[in-house]
This record gives sequence, structure tokens and C-alpha cells, in this order.
Amino acid sequence: MIDVDVVDGWFEASENLPGGPARFAIFDRKALFTLDQLVEATARETGETCTIEFLQKKAAEGWFPLLLRPGSPDELGAPMYVPSRMGLFRQLERAGWSNAELRLAAYLEEATIDAVTTETDYSDDDLEVLEAHLADRVEGLKGSKRWDKDGRPVDLAPEITEDEKTLSAVRKWRRDGIPESRREVVAKYAYRVRARNEMVTLMMVEGDRAKLRAGYSPTVHFREHPIGPDATFDPAHIEWEDSIRHSAAHADPPASPLLRVDGFLLSGDKIVSTRTMTPREYEETWERQRVSDYLYTWARLHGERRCLHCLSPLPPDSKDSRRFCDDKCRNAEKMRRHRSQNPEAVLRAQEKYWNT
Repeated sequence: MIDVDVVDGWFEASENLPGGPARFAIFDRKALFTLDQLVEATARETGETCTIEFLQKKAAEGWFPLLLRPGSPDELGAPMYVPSRMGLFRQLERAGWSNAELRLAAYLEEATIDAVTTETDYSDDDLEVLEAHLADRVEGLKGSKRWDKDGRPVDLAPEITEDEKTLSAVRKWRRDGIPESRREVVAKYAYRVRARNEMVTLMMVEGDRAKLRAGYSPTVHFREHPIGPDATFDPAHIEWEDSIRHSAAHADPPASPLLRVDGFLLSGDKIVSTRTMTPREYEETWERQRVSDYLYTWARLHGERRCLHCLSPLPPDSKDSRRFCDDKCRNAEKMRRHRSQNPEAVLRAQEKYWNT
């Protein structure tokens, strides 16, 4: 996750500066930009030009939090992760995302930051940082399993014992003071931990933002949760039931959950395209985004059944085994599957037809 040599280089280059080594503070809600600084940082990081009035308006609409700046009880500021969010949200707004969608994206990003960071992450006390880190490591190792490249279980007991030994020493030093000979080692280790914590949060947040850039609502769940700014999302891996339930849990009003995928807005059993497409593009995008699977899942969750071909609702008094409106839909679906599973045979049949 982090290059230790690079982080140690940062530490060594800045440890003698006034105030000590350079801080990691992207997600520290006590390290706040003034509104003037936020205007400048947004333009510098994203190229987006904003006024203070515009930023205040978007904060009121839920795009980002405005917090009281430490030591300035009458002055509001914004965390250091806000400029990049502003740049992304303005792009999405121009692409047609509603304010309700962006407000939800901001809310869920704040929830991710809350879940991943703790007050200890930004403590100035090196020993407090190390104690929290080591305690988490020990607890995590005790509840985990690991296998080597040959598939054999790895004995984690020696690693746990070593971490518990270090944790015991850290707790002793918090009580009695750090030996002079260990001060730099402790400071460097704590600096590495802070770098790791910042990077973990950053990669989680950037993974969520990559999902938005790819055209997906934050409530769309995938089988795996890619992280980092270069994360990619395969619609074949969308978990529709989880996505529908998550969207409904955050819908405002609750009766109108909305999911966005690349090319479509999905709201209940209503599907709206988000860009102009030719009939062939529409069909290909529909298939790629598995919109039919969404509709089947939506119907099932709401006690409905639909034709597997045309998606029309089946009569409520029909047998549980019924899957199609009629023989026409049954045969059309059979042909569709045949064409999908045997493209070369279909191509040969078409060539034979056109050559006769």
C-alpha cells in the first residue's frame, strides 16, 4: 500500500523543520481551509472556478460540510478533501446528475471517511498512534487466516507474539516515558502508520469516486469493491438485490429509489436513457448493464413476476412455473439465447441465406 523507503525519505527530509515532520491531514476535520483558500485550492486542483457564494450555496445543498475552524469560533472552513470533490461534482452536475444524487454521494463519502478514520489517526502523540495501530493489528491477526503461495495455512502466532511484545513496550513508554535511544525509531514508525492510514482512506474514497466517474450511483453494489482512482467496474458483477435495497434505504422520498448505471436511470420499473443512442447502441448498452436482471430483481422484491422475454407483468393468478406471456415470447427467447450462445452458427446461416 505504501513505499516505506519513500515515506522514510519524507520523514527524514522534514523532521528538522519547525513543527516537526510534514503532517498527513487530508481527512483531518480539524485541518480546514478558509473559504478563500477553498476557492484557490479548487481552482488549483481541478481547474473549476468557484466563488465564495457558490461554495456556501453548495455546502447548504449538502455537497460538503462547513465546520468551525479551531481557534476561530466565528469562522467556517472545509476539510482538505473538499476541493477534489467539488471538481468531480461539478463535472457530474454538467453530465446531468441531480442535486439529490450528489447530496447522497457526499453523504456516503462522509460515512466512508468516518468509518475508516479515527481521532487517533491525527493525534500528535506518536505513542497514542502506535498503540491504536498495534492493538488493531493484533485483534485483526487473531481473527484472520492466511495461506502461502502453495495454499498451506500460515501460522500467525509468531507475528501476533511480536506485535503484542511491541504493543506492551509502547504502553509502558506511554506510562513511563520513551527512552532517549528509541525516540527517533518511535517517531519514524508513527510517521509510517500515519502515512498508511491516510493512504487507506484515500484509496477507499478514490474507489468510490471512480464508481461515480464510471456512471454508477454510489448505491450500486458490485461483487467486489475496487479501490483507488483507477478502479474499474464490470456491470456483470453488479449485485442487483443489494443495490436496490441500499438505494431504497437512502431514497428521498422513500417511495422513489433511483439507481444510475452507465446509460440509464433506473427507478422502480421505469427505465430512462441518459444519452441519445441508436437502436443498436441502446440494445447493446441494455444488455451490457444487465437492465433486464435489474427488472427481474425489482419485480421479485416487490412480489411481482415478469415475462423473461418482454418483461411484461405475468397475471397474478398464473402458475408459479409460468415464465412467459405466451408461446411467441417463449420461442423468441429461445431464439435469442441460441443466437447468443452460437454466434458462428448464426453467421453461417446468414451467409448461406444471402448467397442463395
